[in-house]
Amino acid sequence: MRHRLLRPLAVSLLAVPAVLTSPLAARAQTVASGFALSPYTPAERGSDWMAADALDLRGDARLAVGATLDHSARPLTFHRNGADVGAPVRSMTQLHVGGALVFAELVRFGVDVPLLLAEKGEATAYRAGEILPAGKASTLGDVRLGADVKLLGSYRSVVTSALGVGVFLPTGKQEAYTSDGHVRVVPRLSFAGAAGPIDWALSGGVQVTKQTGDYANRPSGTAVTFSAAVGVRTMDDKLLVGPEVYGSTGTKELLQRESSPVEGILSARCWMTPGLRIGAGAGTGLTTGFGASRLRALATLEWVAPIEAGPGDRDKDGILDPDDACPDTAGVKSSDPKTNGCPVSDRDADGILDADDACPDEAGKASSDPRTNGCPVRDRDKDGVLDPEDACPDQAGPKDADPKKNGCPAVRVENGQIKIIDQVKFRTASSVILPESDGILNNVAAVLKERTEITKVRVEGHTDNRGAAGADKTLSQQRAAAVVAWLVKHGIDAKRLTSQGFGQDRPVDSNDTEAGRQNNRRVEFHIE
Repeated sequence: MRHRLLRPLAVSLLAVPAVLTSPLAARAQTVASGFALSPYTPAERGSDWMAADALDLRGDARLAVGATLDHSARPLTFHRNGADVGAPVRSMTQLHVGGALVFAELVRFGVDVPLLLAEKGEATAYRAGEILPAGKASTLGDVRLGADVKLLGSYRSVVTSALGVGVFLPTGKQEAYTSDGHVRVVPRLSFAGAAGPIDWALSGGVQVTKQTGDYANRPSGTAVTFSAAVGVRTMDDKLLVGPEVYGSTGTKELLQRESSPVEGILSARCWMTPGLRIGAGAGTGLTTGFGASRLRALATLEWVAPIEAGPGDRDKDGILDPDDACPDTAGVKSSDPKTNGCPVSDRDADGILDADDACPDEAGKASSDPRTNGCPVRDRDKDGVLDPEDACPDQAGPKDADPKKNGCPAVRVENGQIKIIDQVKFRTASSVILPESDGILNNVAAVLKERTEITKVRVEGHTDNRGAAGADKTLSQQRAAAVVAWLVKHGIDAKRLTSQGFGQDRPVDSNDTEAGRQNNRRVEFHIE
């Protein structure tokens, strides 16, 4: 047990110093060359993501600038038999400063300058005859130049795509693990899009480099790179939160462990003002490939030239705010400027839109009459005859096939009269009341007995124009007097009654038809 615990320490204390200090040992040992260790490079400035590209190619000569602080813990650590035998790079802190410029909503040029701020590690004896040097801090990493051209779509449409290339200049140092020592070219194809509050992005490329040789069993050369992200927008689209995954794998031995670093982070980016955005992210390696960190923490600050907004559509109903009568509530198009963009409203849920509903707050039925369309069908007098069909909607009465009598009581007090549903009938050319009229007169008597406030009633007699005017007037007077006599006989005080005959003088209908003449031959009861 003790030997197993001391072995890593002995390797570190004896092998490494010997290699670094002894000329003889140096000739016997090989010191490996470093490489560009970190799998993380920031997205081009103006992207909504930390690593993935949202393909925001809006604007003409639109500028974006920003800086991203990147700290990785234990990106390059070696173990043997479960023990840590050394870490050429225990931690690395970089500051990425960059910018992007978009032209004609089509082409974007970008630059990223990584500055190595701090790096810790120790030389490690990987195996007999091979030493992995400790990272040495330098001020500059490999500068990245980028260019992308849009193929289809637009920012945050369902699908947008672009073809581009990234070129990494060998401005970093291999001994600092920030460069391969050669130009790296990465042709890339990117996709992005949005559906409602969900945004996504996907990019793939091939990194080509002239670097040769291996590093601790890691083959160099061409590699496949990728990034992907999906997230949710909240706070009126100001905040985007979601996971991102990025990494690469060498093509000499596809998916070989050492050459396949993959990391996952959870990122959030938020607009503080129309042009200023902040962001943060944290995650870990999803594989144990060289460069995949135990912990990666990111923070970013970015300024992006605001887009001059045209007419908005706040409620997303397809009708621009200047033309939308209800800009904050989704609605439908209408030729009426007062309702264009407003929701189709039916407050009482009766299937008749408020604009056509004469009673928008009371459920009703459709009607061809705009005055009653959408209004409830009422029966005010509760007689079973609905108001639209009731000739006397405020006084209960029986149903009748005659529309003029339907729903009317036999006798009713209305507009200063005691109105009767049937006529008082007499023998032809006589003032003798026929027995069939006893029913209607009994009803008149009942009303007079009940309504004691009616102190005086004038009984009027009227005729058609078929007879001589003088004779008709006399007959009408006699008939009116006969009705008064009938009522007095049946208990009505004679002091409450008077009679008067008008003959042909006051027709209520045409005398040219039999029906009209029938209506004119009548007795009326007027309250005085």
